[in-house]
Amino acid sequence: MIEHVWLSKIDITNEEKFELIKKFDGIKNLYNSSLDDLIYFGVKENTIRKILNRKIKDEALYDFEYMKKFGIDIIGFENEKIYPKKFNNLKDKPVSFYIRGNKEILDNESVAIVGSRVALNESLEISRLVANGFATMGINVISGLAKGIDKYSHLGALDSNRKWKNNRSSSLWTR
Repeated sequence: MIEHVWLSKIDITNEEKFELIKKFDGIKNLYNSSLDDLIYFGVKENTIRKILNRKIKDEALYDFEYMKKFGIDIIGFENEKIYPKKFNNLKDKPVSFYIRGNKEILDNESVAIVGSRVALNESLEISRLVANGFATMGINVISGLAKGIDKYSHLGALDSNRKWKNNRSSSLWTR
């Protein structure tokens, strides 16, 4: 699954990511591709630089190890059993997303909470409380996991699972 972490770090659209996965017959083949492979398949020069960037692969490995340590799972589009069916209706569906919580309820109601990366402490606490309220009702919390409001909304959702030990909600995010 490190391939999904790596691909999430490459700054191209989800549509482009899916095109590349299709050209290379899978995300693992794309991850292991060489310069010659990328040129052969007509990948743009700017995208080739991103794909072959060693720093991105190193960061992905670090993040992957961190995720394993803290129980954060990766759900890829190819996991049809768990990948939320409603994501398939999105014009720009994510290739993968990260989750901490109950994977069995991903098709339940969800709410996206997004906001400023630089917010007042009061706003951060409000987003945490609001997310906690949604999570307590079994509603999943979704965002891009940016600093600020996004982060605190996820903390609030995770607080719900710790407080009630009900594992009725999930906190999920995409990049």
